[in-house]
Amino acid sequence: MSVSNAFAFSVHNEVDASLRADLTRLSSMRVLFGHQSVGDNLLAGIRQLSQDANFKLNIAEVKSAHGVAPNTFAHMYVAENTQPLKKLKSFEEALVGQGLPLDLAVLKFCYVDIHAQTDIAGLFGQYRDSVEKLRSSNPSIRIMHVTAPITVIQSGIKAKLKRLMGQAPYGIQENIRREVFNDLLRRHYAGKDVVFDLAKLESTTPDGKPLSVDWKGVAVPALVPSYTDDGEHLNATGQKHAARAFIASMVSAAGKN
Repeated sequence: MSVSNAFAFSVHNEVDASLRADLTRLSSMRVLFGHQSVGDNLLAGIRQLSQDANFKLNIAEVKSAHGVAPNTFAHMYVAENTQPLKKLKSFEEALVGQGLPLDLAVLKFCYVDIHAQTDIAGLFGQYRDSVEKLRSSNPSIRIMHVTAPITVIQSGIKAKLKRLMGQAPYGIQENIRREVFNDLLRRHYAGKDVVFDLAKLESTTPDGKPLSVDWKGVAVPALVPSYTDDGEHLNATGQKHAARAFIASMVSAAGKN
């Protein structure tokens, strides 16, 4: 074996070992993940990574926290897309009661939940209040926060024409508002809880460079095109890219005091 091949083999083994270690820790936990379609993308990525690592992870769909069995990564579909306050209520109802059998609770909004007219301050205030309700009734449960996903930003001739007319191409105003919410999430929970920064991952190229589009002097983060097939959801590449960090973040969150 050549030196370069030996190095590549060593790095590959280290990556596999790291993934298996995180999957092993995750498999010993009781997790409830509330989500919708981009959450399905993350689940697909977790399943693929588990298969790649030849690891059996118990993933189950449940209706509430009370249905989460030991050693289970459970998920539920929170109602409904485009209605973030309903999602919060849905997740709260799933977590009603004390002494819930959970190690970690995670709720993720979708890109369709935040648009150009969304009251960001109001939404974040409601989210923060929901988190505090969960903490007060179940102080032993750790909570991991997730930034709202973003989309690609329109390009090409139509986008140029819009700019000439002083109009924002599709995705710019929406991603600006999502970033405002995400920044509130990052700053408020910094040093308190783990924040899985899905939006940052989505806007970071495979070689580690941030992708953004300029709009009136503002750098607007954009979903990397190679991570998506429809400009909104994650494809196989994007799923594995995001899922690996999602797994690591959950393991970190479960161990954070």
